[in-house]
Amino acid sequence: MKTQKAHLARSVFAAASAGAVLIGGFLAGAAVASASSNEPVPAPSYQRNDAGMTYGSALDARTIEEIPDLIKAEATNGRIGYVKQAELDEVSGASVSNPEEALAWNKEVETRRTRGESIEIPVYLSDGVTQIGVFTIDTSGELVPAVVSHGK
Repeated sequence: MKTQKAHLARSVFAAASAGAVLIGGFLAGAAVASASSNEPVPAPSYQRNDAGMTYGSALDARTIEEIPDLIKAEATNGRIGYVKQAELDEVSGASVSNPEEALAWNKEVETRRTRGESIEIPVYLSDGVTQIGVFTIDTSGELVPAVVSHGK
């Protein structure tokens, strides 16, 4: 699972349109913060909405597992909101659970890349319900293929 999510992060962040999202580089940010002092970086403290979903910036996460349920992002209309981690996982291949699914996923991604298609996912308010825009993932660039973790 960890390998798969790491590939997810690299795939999505590599594929995202420049400047379209505020979620890239979260692990690098944590690494810089911990390298600048000998003190451990504290775990993020995300807010929770009425549905119990955590929301905030992925830049605060020290690991993939600490990414909030709703990840701060900028919609194509310029509004700041949140994308659902589950929806991001679904369109980025993180839901792949076996080699056959990984092969099918990689073929689908290559087809989209060849066609120059992009993927849009909703951007919500912090309630995780009210849609305020869309976040576009550009698939025309080089993507890291989906990989199934042997630990799953």
